[in-house]
Amino acid sequence: MSKMKKIIIGISVAVIALIWVICINVYTTNCEQTELDMATLLEGQEKVVQTTMDNMINTIVNTFKVNKKFAKDFIAVAEAQSSGRKGGSLFKSSTEAANKLGIPETTYLKMMNTVQGELDEFKSAQDLATSQWVAHKQWVMSPWHNNHMLHLGMGPRLKSKLRKQPEMITSQAVKDASKTKTYDGTNLIPDTE
Repeated sequence: MSKMKKIIIGISVAVIALIWVICINVYTTNCEQTELDMATLLEGQEKVVQTTMDNMINTIVNTFKVNKKFAKDFIAVAEAQSSGRKGGSLFKSSTEAANKLGIPETTYLKMMNTVQGELDEFKSAQDLATSQWVAHKQWVMSPWHNNHMLHLGMGPRLKSKLRKQPEMITSQAVKDASKTKTYDGTNLIPDTE
């Protein structure tokens, strides 16, 4: 083989190796950047859930001059009544809900109207956090990122960054029903006595 042919083959091999290294670097950097973007978005959404709940409690406390415990109890009752309107009757009337809280029905209705939009926003924020976590997990677990072709799979690096599923903020009655896998449809009213 001539010297020139050896030089051309050597340069060709070097160029192919350089292109391979660049492609692998671009691939791994893209995987890590996408994972970082998704994890950061999820972390931010979890903060939105917290601030939405805090805003709801503060709105009730400041508007109606009640304590935080009462505001939290009211939110639990209002959320249950709101759910009842959508999927079945959890309360016979707003009178029953007001009585459980020990307030006049007119006050209850004013408070309910005050927080109804915020309850919907809170539920939406929690739903979005869950869907972002699902998308993140699916992306991390995808075989496109976990193949081990030539030991370049991103799986171990990405899996180590997978976060726990966000825990939803719900009433104790709902958490108990989730644990026992039974629900009788009447336990969403907090015991305020």
